[in-house]
Amino acid sequence: ALPAFALPAFALPAFVLPAVVLLMIVVPAMAVAPSDVAPAAAPSMPLVEDQLLRSSNAGAGDRFGTSVAVDGSIAVVGAPEEDGGDAFRSDAGAAYVYERTVAGTWTEVAVLRASNAGAGDLFGTSVGVSGTRIVVGAVAEDGVGDEVGASGAAYVFERQPGGSWGQVALLRAAAPEAGDNFGAGVAAS
Repeated sequence: ALPAFALPAFALPAFVLPAVVLLMIVVPAMAVAPSDVAPAAAPSMPLVEDQLLRSSNAGAGDRFGTSVAVDGSIAVVGAPEEDGGDAFRSDAGAAYVYERTVAGTWTEVAVLRASNAGAGDLFGTSVGVSGTRIVVGAVAEDGVGDEVGASGAAYVFERQPGGSWGQVALLRAAAPEAGDNFGAGVAAS
């Protein structure tokens, strides 16, 4: 078995519209001091295909895979234009949680959505995971009472007793302004 370690979250450029996520395992090379290796001779980290992930409710234009974060046996995949089957919440967004089983396969265990989901919020633009905590950014969330257009928000989820994931916090800028895009990048630790 490979050791568990955290990989940083990343976001794909807006012009990339992935339909699936190919989960890769990075095999770390031996640690060496920077003075021991010339910049051009840095060891490579081979990538090995692990599994192709798809959402359980895939829809055209969901942008599944826009953001991905992995920590040990938990992977989170953002789909900021997912509609949740609700025409009134077009592009509200979702984040999918996968856990690696003992057999080594990744299984979808949860679909996360904002407690105050609204059309065009783009929940899932960014994701972060650390242990039992997941953070999801929604860059176009409109603030309290939908009065500050696209000020953005970040949502914190934690694993609950029994294994489900529940929202425990909603974070916004102290003085939000339209177009702030708060939540464009998130991390969990």
